Amino acid sequence: MGDARKSRRVRGRGTEREAQALQLFLAGCTYEQIAEKVDGYSSASTVCRAITRALKRRADERDELADQALTVILEQLDGVLRGHYLRSLRGDTKAADIVLKVIDRKIRLGGYDTGPHVAVQVNQYGSHLDHELTELVAGVIDAAGDYGLPVSPELRELPEQ
Repeated sequence: MGDARKSRRVRGRGTEREAQALQLFLAGCTYEQIAEKVDGYSSASTVCRAITRALKRRADERDELADQALTVILEQLDGVLRGHYLRSLRGDTKAADIVLKVIDRKIRLGGYDTGPHVAVQVNQYGSHLDHELTELVAGVIDAAGDYGLPVSPELRELPEQ
């Protein structure tokens, strides 16, 4: 049991040290400066790893908080929807407008309003590379001629660009 408490204590100090390093980093200190200022860091590379861990932890915390906030907001929207849905079905145009706005908001929050995604990749290097290759082949043929070396027929049959 003592080892577990000691491990948590050591981990807690490490987390505090990482937070201090991150704070200094965000204030504009270099990794080397942080290693000098914060006890427990022997080099700039250990500071870099610590800052990376701290940033990842913060990102994970931020993502978790965002998920929780989204859940709360969706529950609130569901409450508004429940309060107006039946009235909208009975012809209350104001309630129908509210229902449509709530549905629209839920669609946007869920990311369903972006439409279909189409991945397009355009490679425009073909003509540039073809031209470069043609110049290289011409250079090889010229060099072969300069040294009296035979040139394979395949090289001579390459199309001009």
